[in-house]
Amino acid sequence: MGIKNGINVFGVCALLFLMQKGLIAQHYVRTDEYKTIGQSNCTYVYEMKVVNDTCKRKLPEEHDDIVRLFKNVVDKDVLVLQIGEEISRSYSYHLYQFDSICTSWQNKGKDVRPGAPLDFAFAVDVYKNHREQKLIVLQRSPMEGPIFKYEEEMLLMEWHILPDRQECIGYSCQKATCHYRGRDWTAWFTYEIPFSEGPWKFHGLPGLILEIEDSTKSYSFVCQGIKQQPESIVIMEDRHIMQSTYEKATEFVRSFYEDIFSYKYKIYPKTRIYQPVPTITTRDANGNIIEKRIPDGKKLRQRYNPIELE
Repeated sequence: MGIKNGINVFGVCALLFLMQKGLIAQHYVRTDEYKTIGQSNCTYVYEMKVVNDTCKRKLPEEHDDIVRLFKNVVDKDVLVLQIGEEISRSYSYHLYQFDSICTSWQNKGKDVRPGAPLDFAFAVDVYKNHREQKLIVLQRSPMEGPIFKYEEEMLLMEWHILPDRQECIGYSCQKATCHYRGRDWTAWFTYEIPFSEGPWKFHGLPGLILEIEDSTKSYSFVCQGIKQQPESIVIMEDRHIMQSTYEKATEFVRSFYEDIFSYKYKIYPKTRIYQPVPTITTRDANGNIIEKRIPDGKKLRQRYNPIELE
């Protein structure tokens, strides 16, 4: 298929399909270009579920400024939590698989590599430095954009411990709630594993969090298994990373969902030469492929449901 009106006829469709599946192209990092910063004593594996509260893709005839996409898509990842004496790491196993596959392909001399993880990947690594009481966060942005690194004080979350109890993977757990950056969370933690830890940024309870979910059921983490053997805790070399802040990294990622074409031109400046007129491919009543130009000033957007709302 050729190029018409400056854009590949399947370009936007492919992008929107990847967005539907949560498979956005990512900046990969070779797995042999990580450095070891610690050792874990044990590893906890969580199933992570994310609900993208969006609507079915359609470009309205009246050229609304929002192309709404993919209602109630539930994405799943495997989140790995490594816990060491002074530092822990929470990361996406799917993203680790992506890095590993790309590294293997490159080592074999292949000219191409996967453009996106095979499954949805939560593109955030969180390191908790308990000695310095700091969070170190690595945020990958879409379309091979920068990998941001920022630090935050590891302030105690304001948990309210409740009397409710339930069992999680064989451990007696107690209920706790907190409000964090725009979401209300309910956690189940166990005194039987005395780590003040949890997946992602969660911490501050007198035991490990084995299950946690927000009140809108948009995000949930459920521990599925435990590995007792020690493992290396690794982090990317600094040359792969752009120093940033929480606010700047969050705003940059949000800009992808607010205006896909503007973001694409920002990441790949040369595409503006070949794709000067944003268009979207659709079909008419007879099933024929047609292209519609997105009017000046209009935006191609996806509704955004981040884990942190503030």
